[in-house]
Amino acid sequence: MMRCDILSLIVICMIRGGSTSVNGFKIKGGSVGIEIIKPAPSGWPEWVDRHQFTVKDGRDPLGLETITTDRIVPLLVPGILALSGRARYVSLHLFLLDEFARRRLEPTAANQSIYMRRCEYDFGAAVLLCERCGAEAAPVGAMTLRPIVRRAEHEVPRGFSVDSDLGGYGLYYRTPLRELGLVTQRGTPMDNRPIPIDLLASPRAEAIADAFREAIKDTAFYRQYFLGQEPIPRAVLQAFARVGCLCRLAESPHEVDLVRRAFFEEWSGVDPEAVRRRRQAFALMLRLAETTPEVLKDEAWHHRATLAALESTVGESSAWATTVQRWAALYGKEYYQDGLLVLWRGVNRLGREHCPPDGMPPSAFLDLVRRRLSSASLPLGAGTVALDGAQPTNQVLNEVARRTVGQSLEDLRSAYVGSKHALAGILMLLALCDRARVMDTVSDHSGWQEISRQGGNSQPGLHGFISRFRAHLSQGPVLADTLAWLVQNFVIRPHDQIATTKLPDFTFRFRLEGDRLKFYDSPGIEFGLADSRHSALSSLGRDMDLWNDVDGIPRVMAAGRDLVRATFI
Repeated sequence: MMRCDILSLIVICMIRGGSTSVNGFKIKGGSVGIEIIKPAPSGWPEWVDRHQFTVKDGRDPLGLETITTDRIVPLLVPGILALSGRARYVSLHLFLLDEFARRRLEPTAANQSIYMRRCEYDFGAAVLLCERCGAEAAPVGAMTLRPIVRRAEHEVPRGFSVDSDLGGYGLYYRTPLRELGLVTQRGTPMDNRPIPIDLLASPRAEAIADAFREAIKDTAFYRQYFLGQEPIPRAVLQAFARVGCLCRLAESPHEVDLVRRAFFEEWSGVDPEAVRRRRQAFALMLRLAETTPEVLKDEAWHHRATLAALESTVGESSAWATTVQRWAALYGKEYYQDGLLVLWRGVNRLGREHCPPDGMPPSAFLDLVRRRLSSASLPLGAGTVALDGAQPTNQVLNEVARRTVGQSLEDLRSAYVGSKHALAGILMLLALCDRARVMDTVSDHSGWQEISRQGGNSQPGLHGFISRFRAHLSQGPVLADTLAWLVQNFVIRPHDQIATTKLPDFTFRFRLEGDRLKFYDSPGIEFGLADSRHSALSSLGRDMDLWNDVDGIPRVMAAGRDLVRATFI
C-alpha cells in the first residue's frame, strides 16, 4: 500500500482482493478502481451504509427554483434558454448544419457531433481574437479556449469545443432552434423512418444560413481553412471576426432582419402563442427602457420598473397590462424565495451551532428558534426598527407598510437578502404580502393570476404562499410564533421532503428522523435564484439591434421601437 495526503483526504489503493472501504474511499480490487466518497456528515444515521450514498450540494434545497425554471419561465420566455444568449449563434449553427448537408459528410450522429464541436472551436477562437469584443467575449468553450488563444503567437491549433454531444449547439441552442421551427432533430420520423442527424427544418432556416455564408464568403478562413486540419493563423481568424463575430450581426442587415423575423413572426410550424409571449418579453424590456434605460443592462432595474408599472394595470386586459402582471408575479415569487432564503440561512446556522449530534425533537428546535432568532434591530424606511418576539406580527406588518411607502421591493430585497438576522426575511415577506394587496381584485384570467398560481410539488406558488400567510396572520400571532410557523412549514418540512426524493444523493442539511431533527455540517447552505432570462433577453436584443449604447447610454433602436408598437399598440 501507498498512502498520499490530498486535500486532507487519505487515498489508499489496494491492488488485489474484493471490494472494501478504507478511510472514506471505496476500493475495488483487481483493476485498482477507486471511487472517492466524501466523509459522512456529522450525525449520519448509523443504520445507513454511507457507501451507498453520495453527499451532494443539491441545487434547489427548498423546491423554489424549480417553480421558476420549470413552470414560470417557459410561459414567459418560450424558446430562450439561460445560456442561449447570442443571436449570431442562431446564424452560425444553421450555417454549420447546412454546410454539413451540402458537403455530404457522413450522416451519423457521432460524425455530426465531432463536426459541430470542431467548428465551434474555430469560431470561438475567432471571437476571442475579435478586435472589438474579444477581451470580454464568452463564446462556447471560452474557458478552455482563452488560454490556448493567448499562448498562440502566430497560429491557433485545432481542437474541440465543450465535451458534450453536439457541443454548445447541443447544450444551449438546439432546443431553441427547434422551438423556433428552424431545426429538425435527429430521431424525428421522416419518410417512415427516423432521421440520423439534425437538419434544417424550413426555407427560413436555409435563408439565415445563406445570409451568414454571404457575410463570410470572402474570408480566407471560409475559403481555405474551414474543416481543415492545419493550425489557423491568428491574422486569418482576426479577419474572419471582422465580419463573422458574435458582435457583428447588426452589420449584416439582411441576416439580422431574418433572425429577428425568426424570433418574432408567426408562421407555419411554430406555436403562435409562444411567438406572442416571446415578443412581449422583449417588448416589455424595451418599453420600460423608454423611461428607465437601466433596465436594458441591470435586472434589478427591470424589477423596479416592472413593479412600478404594476398598479396602473389593475382592471386592464390589454397585452401590455397582461405582460406587466406576468413578469411582476415572477418577481414577486423571487422576493418570496429570497425571504425564505434568509430564514433558511438562520435555521441552518442555529441548528449547526446548537443542535446536538443525535438531534432534538422538532418542537424543541422550534422553541429554540423562538428564543434565539426572534429579536433584532434592522433598518426600515429612513430609520431602524427594534423587533421582539412578543410583538404582534400584524403590528409589525402595519409598521412595515407605513415606513416603506414609496420604497421599491427591490430596495428592500437589497437591504435584507444578505442579512444574518432571520427576522429580515420576515420583513421581506410582510412587505411582499402588503404590496400584493393591489392585485387582490384582478380577474382569475389575468396575467398576475396565471403566474402567481404556478407552484411546485413541495412549495406553493406566490398566490398560495400569500393566502396561507394571510390566514396565519388572521389568527393574531406574535412575531416569535410567525417565525416558528414559517420555519416549520416553508423550511423544515419542504427540505426534508425534497432531500428524501433525491436519495441516494445525500443533500440533507437537516433531516427528520423519527422524533428527532438532525443537522449536518455539509453540504453548504447557500442557494440562489433561478435565471429569469434577463441577461439572455438583454444580449439577444442588443445583437438583433433592438437596442444599443449611444454615447455610452443604452437606447432603444428603430427596430426595437417597431417591435414595441407591433406588440402593445
